Amino acid sequence: MNGIVGYLVNHPDGPRGDSGRAYDYIMAGNGLFVRAEKLGQGGAPLLRATVQVAETQVRGLAPLVESMVFPQGKPPEFHWHAFLAMAKERPSVEAYAAVVGRDGAYHLAVPEQEVTGAHVEYQAVADTVVDMHSHGHMGAWFSTTDNADDRGFRVSVVLGRLDMLTYEVEARVSVYGYHSQVYVGDIFR
Repeated sequence: MNGIVGYLVNHPDGPRGDSGRAYDYIMAGNGLFVRAEKLGQGGAPLLRATVQVAETQVRGLAPLVESMVFPQGKPPEFHWHAFLAMAKERPSVEAYAAVVGRDGAYHLAVPEQEVTGAHVEYQAVADTVVDMHSHGHMGAWFSTTDNADDRGFRVSVVLGRLDMLTYEVEARVSVYGYHSQVYVGDIFR
């Protein structure tokens, strides 16, 4: 029986139980985790991640570690630099771009957007693996709006202080409402 959500137990020889179609909760020796895999067009895997939901000790079970894997390889760093240049070009307003996985390659998508100094509105892009947005002059942090937007499965990056010589950046992998901090160097090659 494969529902949307699966429930697994992490034994020393690996997780056992019924996997879900969207994601799995895994009880491990060091806590509860959520694991998911994002498939693109044609079923090609785009992103796999395991994020810890709660830390606890469960005797007799094998521990797990958080992970983030791009099965087709990390997206090229020039997508990051292109977005950074775009955001720094207009540091008084927010900006948005997405790295999407299509046809076995990564592409930078910049949808039409309405921007202000404290908001960016855009249409979601299918097969998004990494979404990136800026906070203009404000600091880099995940706002309550960002938290509401990051209820799906993807990597998110936010830039801030674009009017300064050294900008700020925060990044995380989001697995259906659970988040784990990552570094930009872990995202791009």
